[in-house]
Amino acid sequence: MRPGEARGRDPPCRSPITRSVELPRRPSGARLDEMITLYQLPPAFDLPVSVSPYCTKVEAYLRLTGRAYETAKGDVRTSPNRRVPYVAGVEGEALLADSGAILAHLEAEGPALDAGLSEAEVQKTEELQALIQRDIYFACLYARFVDPAGWVHQKPTVKALVPWILAPILVPIIRRSQVTACAEHGFTNAADYTRAVTAIERVSNELGDQRFLLGDAPHVVDCTAWANLMHTAQTLASNPAREAVRADHRLMAYLDRVTTRLELTLPPLR
Repeated sequence: MRPGEARGRDPPCRSPITRSVELPRRPSGARLDEMITLYQLPPAFDLPVSVSPYCTKVEAYLRLTGRAYETAKGDVRTSPNRRVPYVAGVEGEALLADSGAILAHLEAEGPALDAGLSEAEVQKTEELQALIQRDIYFACLYARFVDPAGWVHQKPTVKALVPWILAPILVPIIRRSQVTACAEHGFTNAADYTRAVTAIERVSNELGDQRFLLGDAPHVVDCTAWANLMHTAQTLASNPAREAVRADHRLMAYLDRVTTRLELTLPPLR
């Protein structure tokens, strides 16, 4: 998950491992040809994207806008806000951190996914993104770090992020920081999954029969929704949030549509 989300110590990262991604160009200007480096947590659980929903959100945006980019393993010691994701190669910035700030900057540069939205649509996307990043993201964090069944799968991923000799010290620290983050956002026991289930139902109702959350074309809110719903559905240990997404045929079809649009292949659900 996202180092620095809690107030605890950020996990150190080893030397970056880069992965270049070249996508078909869309005719929108020279900026699309400028290589952006996305520093993030690496993939896990056989996923083709970062284990972090926040990093996944940024990569989804880069793909949807057709930008040339590469990924590298982030090092919180060099991040402007001591967290991932952060990017290099954006116009006017040496390094830019925070997924929301990154997308806002890239939207201002263009091409913008949200160009032409009405004031009501902008308000709707802001409300949905706040809901998703509060009630669905932290349910996913809880499922991975707090829930004992989920921690069995998450622990090896965390160990892989730190020097092996320091793992006995750092892994418990990292877990405690994420437990604290969950508690600060109201996720302290399994009963709190009901908040995520309610949020998932809200997103499904907003989607309705549309292809994407605002109609026939994807927008920034779809990057946030896809990243968090996909990670929730792909969680290895069963929990009410995971089952709510998997049981919602409308949302599962939506995840498939966005995944296809991103030119990605996800592993089968387990």
